[in-house]
Amino acid sequence: MLYFTALTLIFLTIPIIFRYPFQLGSLSAQGTELAVGLVIDKESLTPPDTLTPTEKKVYMLLLQGRTNADIAKELHISQNTVKFHVRNTLRKAGVKNRKELLSRSLTNNNL
Repeated sequence: MLYFTALTLIFLTIPIIFRYPFQLGSLSAQGTELAVGLVIDKESLTPPDTLTPTEKKVYMLLLQGRTNADIAKELHISQNTVKFHVRNTLRKAGVKNRKELLSRSLTNNNL
Protein backbone atom coordinates (compact mmCIF):
# COMPACT_ATOMS: atom_id res chain seq x y z
CA MET A 1 0.00 0.00 0.00
CA LEU A 2 2.83 2.37 0.87
CA TYR A 3 4.45 1.58 -2.47
CA PHE A 4 1.30 2.56 -4.38
CA THR A 5 0.93 5.72 -2.32
CA ALA A 6 4.50 6.69 -3.13
CA LEU A 7 4.00 5.98 -6.82
CA THR A 8 0.80 8.02 -6.87
CA LEU A 9 2.55 10.94 -5.21
CA ILE A 10 5.40 10.74 -7.69
CA PHE A 11 3.07 10.69 -10.68
CA LEU A 12 1.22 13.69 -9.27
CA THR A 13 4.40 15.67 -8.61
CA ILE A 14 6.33 14.88 -11.80
CA PRO A 15 4.38 17.45 -13.87
CA ILE A 16 5.12 20.03 -11.17
CA ILE A 17 8.82 19.11 -11.14
CA PHE A 18 9.13 19.52 -14.89
CA ARG A 19 7.09 22.71 -14.95
CA TYR A 20 8.82 24.41 -12.01
CA PRO A 21 12.07 22.46 -11.56
CA PHE A 22 14.04 25.05 -9.63
CA GLN A 23 11.40 26.93 -7.70
CA LEU A 24 12.91 28.30 -4.53
CA GLY A 25 12.05 26.60 -1.28
CA SER A 26 12.95 27.61 2.21
CA LEU A 27 14.27 25.93 5.30
CA SER A 28 11.86 26.08 8.19
CA ALA A 29 12.26 25.00 11.79
CA GLN A 30 10.03 21.94 11.34
CA GLY A 31 11.15 20.73 7.94
CA THR A 32 12.48 21.44 4.50
CA GLU A 33 10.31 22.70 1.69
CA LEU A 34 11.34 20.96 -1.47
CA ALA A 35 11.22 22.50 -4.93
CA VAL A 36 7.84 20.88 -5.57
CA GLY A 37 6.25 22.52 -2.53
CA LEU A 38 6.30 19.45 -0.27
CA VAL A 39 7.43 19.97 3.30
CA ILE A 40 9.13 17.03 4.97
CA ASP A 41 11.14 16.54 8.14
CA LYS A 42 14.85 17.27 7.92
CA GLU A 43 15.59 13.98 9.66
CA SER A 44 13.86 11.96 6.93
CA LEU A 45 16.15 13.44 4.26
CA THR A 46 19.31 11.45 4.52
CA PRO A 47 22.08 12.41 2.13
CA PRO A 48 24.41 9.61 1.04
CA ASP A 49 27.04 8.79 3.66
CA THR A 50 29.83 9.30 1.15
CA LEU A 51 29.22 13.06 0.98
CA THR A 52 31.48 15.54 2.72
CA PRO A 53 29.88 18.02 5.16
CA THR A 54 29.88 20.76 2.50
CA GLU A 55 28.39 18.41 -0.08
CA LYS A 56 25.64 17.52 2.40
CA LYS A 57 24.78 21.22 2.69
CA VAL A 58 24.79 21.50 -1.09
CA TYR A 59 22.57 18.38 -1.29
CA MET A 60 19.96 19.96 1.00
CA LEU A 61 20.05 23.23 -0.94
CA LEU A 62 19.70 21.38 -4.24
CA LEU A 63 16.58 19.65 -2.94
CA GLN A 64 15.15 23.09 -2.21
CA GLY A 65 15.67 24.06 -5.84
CA ARG A 66 18.39 26.61 -5.18
CA THR A 67 20.51 27.86 -8.06
CA ASN A 68 24.30 27.81 -8.03
CA ALA A 69 24.31 31.55 -7.30
CA ASP A 70 21.96 31.07 -4.34
CA ILE A 71 24.07 28.23 -2.96
CA ALA A 72 27.24 30.31 -3.35
CA LYS A 73 25.69 33.17 -1.37
CA GLU A 74 24.33 30.83 1.29
CA LEU A 75 27.64 29.02 1.84
CA HIS A 76 29.89 32.04 1.18
CA ILE A 77 31.86 30.31 -1.56
CA SER A 78 32.43 31.03 -5.26
CA GLN A 79 30.13 29.74 -7.98
CA ASN A 80 32.96 27.64 -9.41
CA THR A 81 33.32 25.93 -6.04
CA VAL A 82 29.56 25.34 -6.00
CA LYS A 83 29.76 23.75 -9.47
CA PHE A 84 32.49 21.44 -8.18
CA HIS A 85 30.42 20.40 -5.13
CA VAL A 86 27.24 19.98 -7.20
CA ARG A 87 29.05 17.76 -9.69
CA ASN A 88 30.50 15.62 -6.88
CA THR A 89 27.16 15.45 -5.05
CA LEU A 90 25.29 14.31 -8.15
CA ARG A 91 28.00 11.76 -8.98
CA LYS A 92 28.03 10.31 -5.45
CA ALA A 93 24.23 10.20 -5.37
CA GLY A 94 24.28 8.28 -8.65
CA VAL A 95 22.14 10.74 -10.61
CA LYS A 96 22.69 12.80 -13.76
CA ASN A 97 20.91 16.05 -12.90
CA ARG A 98 19.03 17.99 -10.23
CA LYS A 99 15.61 16.75 -11.30
CA GLU A 100 16.70 13.14 -10.98
CA LEU A 101 18.20 13.91 -7.56
CA LEU A 102 14.88 15.33 -6.37
CA SER A 103 12.90 12.45 -7.84
CA ARG A 104 15.20 9.84 -6.33
CA SER A 105 15.19 11.50 -2.91
CA LEU A 106 11.37 11.53 -2.93
CA THR A 107 11.20 7.83 -3.75
CA ASN A 108 13.98 6.84 -1.30
CA ASN A 109 12.24 8.63 1.56
CA ASN A 110 8.91 6.86 0.87
CA LEU A 111 6.92 10.00 0.19
